Order: sequence, then structure tokens, then C-alpha cells
Amino acid sequence: MKQYKALSILAPYGENIANGKKTLEIRKWKPDQLPLNDVVIIQNNIKLSEAITEDPDGKAVALVDIVKVESWRADQQHQACALFYEEGWLAWQITNIRKIYSKNKIKAARKIYEINCEIELI
Repeated sequence: MKQYKALSILAPYGENIANGKKTLEIRKWKPDQLPLNDVVIIQNNIKLSEAITEDPDGKAVALVDIVKVESWRADQQHQACALFYEEGWLAWQITNIRKIYSKNKIKAARKIYEINCEIELI
């Protein structure tokens, strides 16, 4: 098994990233360092919060690079697959999207976290 950095994304947005439809992730916080290369996107079905910090049934869907973070603009709503725009959020630019397959469930957690897993590029 190999160790990766991971970022959990609520369904269906992880699949949207894997399929190249979503190229911006919108968050209120930014990573400590950039770029982040070979980050595994874990799609989860439970909205994570301070009260619910993990979903044991996550699914690895993509391997990506996060190259920059900037203020989110209204004209970027489509790139984020966002239903609405709200000022004050940050747009994480996702590049080098590689769709992956992993047969095992992988824990989804908050922030950027470490996982050990085996993945296959599709």
C-alpha cells in the first residue's frame, strides 16, 4: 500500500471531479502548502462537520493536483458545479485529474489527511 494525501468531497461532486466536470473546489480554508500533487479525492455520502468528522464508507474516485487557491469569483460558479455563488469563499484549482478505481472503502475525514491505499488508474 502507498501513502497519499486525501481530500473528501461530498457526493456527487467527487465523481464530477473524476469526470473532469468540476475543476474548482470551494472551501473557506486553504491548505498549508501548495502545490499539492497526487491528492486522492474521496467521495463520501455523509456531510462532514465538527459533529460528524468521519465517514467510514468513502470511495476513492480521482487522483489530482491542487495548484493554487484564490478568491472565488461569481464567473467561476460553473467550474465549481455550484448551485449558487457566495462571496468570501476560496477556489482551489484542480488540475491533472486522473480517474481511479479502488475496491476498498476508504475513510473520509475533514481537511487534508493521510491515507494508505491501493489505487488503479482507469
